[in-house]
Amino acid sequence: MSPQAMWLDDMCSDNRGGGLGEMMRDRTEHMSTMLELNPQQTAALKAVADARIKGAKEFKASICAHKPDLSNFPGRLSFRVEMMQHRLDAFKTEAAQLTSFYNSLDAKQKAAFEEMGMDEDMRNERGGMDGGPND
Repeated sequence: MSPQAMWLDDMCSDNRGGGLGEMMRDRTEHMSTMLELNPQQTAALKAVADARIKGAKEFKASICAHKPDLSNFPGRLSFRVEMMQHRLDAFKTEAAQLTSFYNSLDAKQKAAFEEMGMDEDMRNERGGMDGGPND
């Protein structure tokens, strides 16, 4: 079995995918405490986390339903394009929600948020999916 096929089998296993939800819930709780968010701000941040989790689950379901052919370069390339397009679409949604959350912060909270670099952490380049067919 090729490394790419093993990656795909691992990604589509029933044991995979719970880590992102737990990480996003922990991140939301940490940010809520550190930034002293009010209930409305916490809800806005939770909406960002929920969108990330939902997008990752939908992407996993989509990939695993049609199991792309990763045995050759054209198949892997096509799959990478599919992954990147999904991430771009998801990030556009998340960016709007993250902007709404950011705009709800007061000046002190915004400064702390920017110093923490949490906006960078919220945009995990892989959309919550570890690895890839070429890793």
